[in-house]
Amino acid sequence: MNEAAVGLTLLIGLSVVCAVVANLRTRDWLMAAVLSALAASTLFQIGLTIKLGHLDKFAPIAFVVGGMWAFLIALGIGAGFQLWRRRSGT
Repeated sequence: MNEAAVGLTLLIGLSVVCAVVANLRTRDWLMAAVLSALAASTLFQIGLTIKLGHLDKFAPIAFVVGGMWAFLIALGIGAGFQLWRRRSGT
């Protein structure tokens, strides 16, 4: 696996974990999506900075683009949580 595929897999994994945790902690699915996107993108950039040893010059762009993808993933997971909550009555 090349470096780009590893980075994308890591971002997707962070996005899923952050979205699940955020949706378990709050009932507002939109707020959970925003918070999990910010958390996933921030954690990804921190990990990348640690790996490189310095802040990449494209870090702000990567933060925004990664945040948008993380937000879309979190919306999908949040929709699943909403359906689950409505069916279970909680």
